Amino acid sequence: MDAKDNLISELQAIIAELRDIVAKQGERIAQLEQEVSQHKNRKNSRNSSMPPSTDLSKPVARPNQSLRPKSQRKTGGQPGHTGETLTMSPDPDKIERLVPLICKDCQHSLSQVEGFDLATRQVIEVPVIKPFVVQYEQVGKICPCCQHMQKKEFPAHVNAPIQYGPGVMSTVAYMHTRQFLSLARIKELMSSLFGIEMSEGTIVNLLEKMAEKLMPAYQLIKNQILDSGYAGADETGCKVDGKKHWIWAIQNERGTFIWQSKSRGYEALEIEFGSKLNDLILIHDCWAAYFQTGAQEHQLCLAHLKRDLQYLAELFPKQKWVDSMQTLFSKALALKREMEPEPTKAWQLARKMLEEELKLCIQYPLENAEKQVITFKKRLQKHIDHLTTFLNHYHIPPDNNGSERAIRNIKVKTKISGQFKSETGADIFVVVCSVTDTLIKQDLPIFESLQKFANG
Repeated sequence: MDAKDNLISELQAIIAELRDIVAKQGERIAQLEQEVSQHKNRKNSRNSSMPPSTDLSKPVARPNQSLRPKSQRKTGGQPGHTGETLTMSPDPDKIERLVPLICKDCQHSLSQVEGFDLATRQVIEVPVIKPFVVQYEQVGKICPCCQHMQKKEFPAHVNAPIQYGPGVMSTVAYMHTRQFLSLARIKELMSSLFGIEMSEGTIVNLLEKMAEKLMPAYQLIKNQILDSGYAGADETGCKVDGKKHWIWAIQNERGTFIWQSKSRGYEALEIEFGSKLNDLILIHDCWAAYFQTGAQEHQLCLAHLKRDLQYLAELFPKQKWVDSMQTLFSKALALKREMEPEPTKAWQLARKMLEEELKLCIQYPLENAEKQVITFKKRLQKHIDHLTTFLNHYHIPPDNNGSERAIRNIKVKTKISGQFKSETGADIFVVVCSVTDTLIKQDLPIFESLQKFANG
């Protein structure tokens, strides 16, 4: 081999080495581009299940972008929408007649001049609040016939020499569970607004009594949800005496049942319900514990899936499969809005065609797709039978938003008041919270209803 051949061999080796370097650099560049894309399009409350509060510490890409498609409607109130404004009371508590007595121009007396109405204005005011004390005095009488003393018993709710009444108990429960105030703030409020001085221990005792009175309603809510045939479920973590516990919610449009457990696993459901979930269609966010139940059917929350797709669309804007799935989910939701209790044959045909499109899209092989897209696609393939359950049942919603709203009360409570100091405190909160949330769903007045329970 002469010098020329040696030079060619050396150059070929260098070329092969350079090609290897370029290939590795290309892989590294692709990896870095993906990392940059993930940094620019980080997960937030709009494209994932993260709570809105986390957006404060994370850069949010396109914060004004909504998951809803653009509408032809103008912004603001729509035609037919009834607005609300401050209206005058037809029966005011006090009337002040503003009658002029002297003419400002010539100082002539107007006391004998007949007046006429010009204008009326009203001021809504809160009266000074002070405790209303009811004193019960038991009177004894001696019967002149048999000489036995007779007395009338105190009312059932009057069982101590001095105590707080149902109104105070209801106020404390309402402030604790609906306005999410801490014990210290409730103590301050009762003193500042009502002039009632009470300790935090007294507040806890009142809450315990309220929870005891609400227990029959709490169990009734649970049974009614189990008998309804369907429910949404969700769970969230919270601190109880410094330890991680889990607050669970199972609900539908008529009621909310919340309970707390040390576990996030299936055992929390089994201990609370046994096999009673077997008769339900469960709507949830794909947490494994729900699939361990013997539920009749499952419906995965489409709101969660759409947010996941939104995140993938932001990461990989050229990925057509993601766009196709977003379009099909939007079609499914539009079809749900057109659904009637007795679907027409045309609607049923449209549903079958949509379900076939979904299956074809989910099973479509993707070549050289990104890892996150493949992972999401496999997740849909695994649960393909649980994506359109809501199209087979008129009363089943396509999302689990109701459960998220129910569980959000726990997060608001802990953010405002901190952790629960004991399991008893957590149990009290979930009982009262279940009842108040159910009252709201049934359009019943919260405070007035709590007073009726307290009187019971």
